[in-house]
Amino acid sequence: MMDEYICKIATIEEMEQNWNCLVEIHKDNNAWKIWKEKAIKDMQNRNTIVYYGILNGIVISEATAFIASVNVQNSDGLVNDNTAYLSAFRTREEYQGKKYFSKLYNFMEKDLKRRGYSKLTLGVEPCETTNIKIYFNYGFTDYIKTAYEIYPAKNENEEPEKILVNYYSKQLKDDEEFFYEIVKLEEKDREKVNAILINEWEATDIIIRGKVIDGTKLDGFIALKNNEIIGLITYMVEANECEICSLNSFVENKGIGTALINKVKEYAEKNSCSRIKLITTNDNIRGLEFYQKRGFTFSNLFKNSIEEYSRKLKPQIPLYADNGLPIKDEIELEMTIM
Repeated sequence: MMDEYICKIATIEEMEQNWNCLVEIHKDNNAWKIWKEKAIKDMQNRNTIVYYGILNGIVISEATAFIASVNVQNSDGLVNDNTAYLSAFRTREEYQGKKYFSKLYNFMEKDLKRRGYSKLTLGVEPCETTNIKIYFNYGFTDYIKTAYEIYPAKNENEEPEKILVNYYSKQLKDDEEFFYEIVKLEEKDREKVNAILINEWEATDIIIRGKVIDGTKLDGFIALKNNEIIGLITYMVEANECEICSLNSFVENKGIGTALINKVKEYAEKNSCSRIKLITTNDNIRGLEFYQKRGFTFSNLFKNSIEEYSRKLKPQIPLYADNGLPIKDEIELEMTIM
């Protein structure tokens, strides 16, 4: 049966179906309805990655990795850019002790490592001695702290539960040093770069403030690992301003996006540009955080510009982002060159 067991990242549709089953099984416990709502919302907002182990079309094991601190209780030291917090480990009773969850855990750890996470954390109640032994075997031997978590009440007329939790961590070791290089975009790279633009933006044309930019003619830098493109930034210079038109990193938490921005900054300084600017949209919450952490500040807000300009030029721009936010405004950020 193990040959028929599939480990995968869950979709929203699969989560909805699985959570409906869990809520039905625990229909006398109101907490499961609350957990369902939070779990779906966290997935939609990209705060989590949910992993399912599926046998004959049925979810028999699952685990969740929080990659943002939102909705993680006592989150300090548990989740950040390099650390994922693991939670909601579940395996159907009839499949426990048969190595199904171990296979799912290994799949999850490998995926998180590929995404650039170097540390994993989790919490366990001190009374759960069996689970503590299992987690120790998985490598969670470094104690972080002890704190209380608040769980939803099982019934509406009851008080929320206050649970004592011990937190542990595990360091993920790199199989090898992650080496890559940043090089200038050359004509020989154009075919691959154009394919990336189409895959990421559905066209080689980039729409900025109602203006169509031909992405096939933009200057840029690429990040290379073993001659494969793992990052791309494009830009253009008008007068004495440098504008970033696109930025993509295909391996997370390795500093690729930062390295690409630094290359553009270096170019702008050498060419006497007064500032670097870029446009993003209101739904790009993680992008806005990323740019501000790297020295960009808000300089302009263009309300409803997507509807008034960009979507008319590029109808395939969706109305809503994956996180549920309407895509409607453009936000300009800038970095002043000293």
